Amino acid sequence: MALLSEPRRVAEPEALLPARGREMDHLFVYGTLLSGVANPAMAALMSRMQYLGPANLPGRLHDLGPYPAVVPDPDCPDHVRGELYALPRDPSLLALLDQYEGFFPDRPAQSLFRRVRVGVARTDDRAVHAWVYVWNRDIGNAPVIAEGDYRLARSANRKSG
Repeated sequence: MALLSEPRRVAEPEALLPARGREMDHLFVYGTLLSGVANPAMAALMSRMQYLGPANLPGRLHDLGPYPAVVPDPDCPDHVRGELYALPRDPSLLALLDQYEGFFPDRPAQSLFRRVRVGVARTDDRAVHAWVYVWNRDIGNAPVIAEGDYRLARSANRKSG
């Protein structure tokens, strides 16, 4: 994955939405769903989506041990690096992703993560609105992952461990 040279400010998400009915759903992933990181079952699920390339979103990425958690913040100078996918019009795909992420649409308060739409920036300077799974608990003292890059942090941890 190519790293983005300079994170960009993302336009307000509402301004990014096309007219209803023509809207393509996107998914931004930043952790255990990244290509080359996802376990075989999740990699197979991700292969059902079209990879659009690297992207970033304003906010911070935290290390929770077995997985990271993103806390989006449009005013944050930090950015989380990840991948952008086009979602097929198949509701079962989002249901499987929700299950993996511990998101219960009918009980959001009890969910580990919530699926929300945020503005993300692509490397071609286009901004898009995408689903992302955000942490739904108090982040506490979880350390921030340097450069908002889970793949890089995971690689560094493997080399030092």
